[in-house]
Amino acid sequence: MNGNPSITHYVTAKTWHERHRSDGGEVFPTLSSLSWFIRTRKEDLTAEGVLILGRGSRPHLLANDFDSCAAKLLIQNQMA
Repeated sequence: MNGNPSITHYVTAKTWHERHRSDGGEVFPTLSSLSWFIRTRKEDLTAEGVLILGRGSRPHLLANDFDSCAAKLLIQNQMA
């Protein structure tokens, strides 16, 4: 994500996952699979600006274009 995006361009991980599934997304079939991906790639995701880590009881926030970044990271992982 380029520049300084507005907080309105972010949604909770749960909301993002619900949209992903309703749009026919199959990469993250469960919220747990998304949580695992975030947990294992949080440094990359925050560096790309698509993840704001929640603290305490606050949920993580994902940018609307999280899927593009996730796909890029998954492809890079397969090519490594």
